[in-house]
Amino acid sequence: MQATVEDVSSVEKRIRVEVPADEATSAFEDQLKRIGKVASVRGFRPGKVPRELIRKLYGLEAESEAVKGLVSKHIEAAISGNGVRPISMPDLERGPYVAGQPFVFTIVCQVMPDFDVTDVEDLALEAGRTEPSEADLESALDELRTEHAELETVEERGADTGDLVTLTYTARVMGEETAFTGEEPFAAAATLGQPFHPAGLTDHLNGVKAGETRSFELPVGGDFGPEEHAGKSALVEVKIESVQVKLLPTLDDEFAKDVGHDDLGALRASVYDKLALELTSREQERTSRAVRDALHARNEIAVPKVLIRQRAEQTSRLLYMQFRRNDGAAFPDDIFNQVFGPDAPQVIEMAERTVREEIILDKLADKLSITLSEEDVDEHLSELGRQNDMSVAKLRGRLEKAGQLEDTRAGLLRQKTLSALIKRAQATAPAAEAPAAEAPAAEAPAASDIPAAE
Repeated sequence: MQATVEDVSSVEKRIRVEVPADEATSAFEDQLKRIGKVASVRGFRPGKVPRELIRKLYGLEAESEAVKGLVSKHIEAAISGNGVRPISMPDLERGPYVAGQPFVFTIVCQVMPDFDVTDVEDLALEAGRTEPSEADLESALDELRTEHAELETVEERGADTGDLVTLTYTARVMGEETAFTGEEPFAAAATLGQPFHPAGLTDHLNGVKAGETRSFELPVGGDFGPEEHAGKSALVEVKIESVQVKLLPTLDDEFAKDVGHDDLGALRASVYDKLALELTSREQERTSRAVRDALHARNEIAVPKVLIRQRAEQTSRLLYMQFRRNDGAAFPDDIFNQVFGPDAPQVIEMAERTVREEIILDKLADKLSITLSEEDVDEHLSELGRQNDMSVAKLRGRLEKAGQLEDTRAGLLRQKTLSALIKRAQATAPAAEAPAAEAPAAEAPAASDIPAAE
């Protein structure tokens, strides 16, 4: 048997296998002999049918079985003997059996890309802000007061910035009779001075009073109005149902108790800690994204199609379950498949990026000698167990039974590798060379030392 390997691409190999003519002929004759022993032909006893008659009656069957046997005999040696490591079931292209000639078949294998991974050790990331400023704290407290504001109807004056206006409106493309907002007026509530959809509607409501109506034009476009009329104007007719002013509670100990804290100092400390956690989370996501983007930019590798397909199907299934757990009834399956199905362009793009990133991180883990200990695995399983009220042993058993434990290990090793890259990039970042960051936060006190407002 002779096998030659052709690189179709960096992730696909074609192996041409040639079986000598004498071996192919022998395999064919062996099949004829086997069939002749059991063939039932009228006028002949089993095993006594002339070979030429067997060849005439069962030649195609003998050829098919001979070809199957030759492929089965040589396929593994052709693959492993040439150092090819398929990542999925190979595609097989069987050639025809021709008497007296070598038998040829072809194996097409998808493989992992072989490349010299490029590190990001010279990447410089300046650490971002993770401590809230006093302005951040005051803004968050104002938002909390707004959430607990009382509403008082305004009658003597018109609506002003910050007032809550409830209204109904209809909108129709200029020159059209039918309102695209529906047969019944669309009900809404808007706080003047805050963003509202459609954009520009609240700009026309300053000074309105309950019971008044106003008409004005707004541009059609985006998700406001029929797509085919984008760029035209819509006539919007608004009726004001009520105008209410928001009465904010005083920021004091009493308010703090109303929202579940002992006093104002405890409230400020809690809000500060929450802001710090949000800033830290955003900073982690920012640095993670920067490192991952750099890895992709420096390692432009092809990704096996079979892995992209597998990940796209997995991603689509997860998205489908999330939609069904939330408000799946509002998202029909046919629409879901168009947007989030395994063949949707954005899902395929997401899957390809994810798989490429995994391949790069696996290479870097090996290059940097980053390993995963059993303590790492147990710590992760312990956290999952706490979240699901399950012991580590039971959780490990379930993962092993489902064949997911190795995938869990691989994911943890990749995360450990990425974390190491992020720490190194941050540690080596010269401040003068780092990208411009947000303005430095005011020196923030420890949560327990934050003074209460007077």
